[in-house]
Amino acid sequence: MSDIINERRGFRAGDILRVRTVADPQVSPDGSRVAYVVTSVDAAVDEFRSHIWIAPLVGGEPRQLTRGPHKDSAPRWSPDGKTLAFVSNRAAPGESGDAATRPGQIWLIGESGEPWRLTETVRGASSTAWSPDGQTIAFITKTRLAGETKRDDERTPVEKHAPRVIRDLVYRFDGEGQFDDTFAHLWTIPASGGPARQLTHGDFGDAEPQWSRAGREIVLLSYREADRGEQRRKDVWVVETASGAARKLTASKGPSQWPTLSPDGATIAYMGNVRGDEYGSCPTLLWTVPLAGGEPRALTEALDRSTFAAAAGAPLAWTPDGRELLFLVLDAGASSTQPLPVKCVMDPAPKITSVAAGDVKVPVGPCGPVAPVAPSAPAGPCGPVGPWAPSAPVAPVGPAAPVSK
Repeated sequence: MSDIINERRGFRAGDILRVRTVADPQVSPDGSRVAYVVTSVDAAVDEFRSHIWIAPLVGGEPRQLTRGPHKDSAPRWSPDGKTLAFVSNRAAPGESGDAATRPGQIWLIGESGEPWRLTETVRGASSTAWSPDGQTIAFITKTRLAGETKRDDERTPVEKHAPRVIRDLVYRFDGEGQFDDTFAHLWTIPASGGPARQLTHGDFGDAEPQWSRAGREIVLLSYREADRGEQRRKDVWVVETASGAARKLTASKGPSQWPTLSPDGATIAYMGNVRGDEYGSCPTLLWTVPLAGGEPRALTEALDRSTFAAAAGAPLAWTPDGRELLFLVLDAGASSTQPLPVKCVMDPAPKITSVAAGDVKVPVGPCGPVAPVAPSAPAGPCGPVGPWAPSAPVAPVGPAAPVSK
């Protein structure tokens, strides 16, 4: 790629085969390293390949951790930072078959040595989440309501070509294809290996699991209402790891996504809205809800901009003290990082604390969230009032640097 960087010329069709993309950065628990996914094209076989890389956050060169003719993705650090879990369609020792049709499984690897496969599910495993003590891993896989879920090579011709009766309005989705008789459910497995345990059951799907700080509950997304075959909504749920008992925290009025626990584990932040079928034409808001249960609270109604799910990495992040949330918004075709205090500070006149390069800090006053404003805006009885402060101009993007030397 160095000739592209050094030579000033137009982009050519063949250059697309040389482009590498970086995604899903995951910072290690001690904050010293970042694991991420690099995807490239293997032109010889007309396939994408992806591998896990690690780079120090301060100085030093990145290095490739996984290799081979397969797709590795979704790196997740163990709480002690010594192990990475990732999803891969690579073959286990002695396993044969086509990698293109092999479902992705969860693998574990240290910062040196060979990876080993943790799960062996028929439909593959995804959404890896480590328990706080590092002893257990939660994941999502698809299973049938009754009977064993067979592998494709175990199904008879009659089973493979049996007619399907579609009863739901929502019966297919981009990236997934037509739905079948399996449903995505929550499972756990010992990180040292062993049998997996299914925690949720039913004709509904689960997604995005995250452990509570105490390790006794798992927060996830699911929609279990009677009209689930007609809706693309999600609620925030909490599942007890011991019993599998579940309780709903949101009101089934619209989509929810990216549930993220606060540092003290008491509050869940998430993105969504309560406009039902109108959700596609109204802003996506930032919300919080107590883990123990309570009324969800919208924090960005006055913002008049949608919160934005970034393509790489999680779109929500709490500051260590739990007083602010970092997230992205869409503004005039650009995005900017928005620090947002989520703890109500009982000051008589909350003020904007920073407006720089399009970044806005939105205070929460005694009357609730306050609209983001320019520093010179007047103050009202509930804090500053005024129009949205436009984002700063976006700097031009220079040539891309190679992933490694």
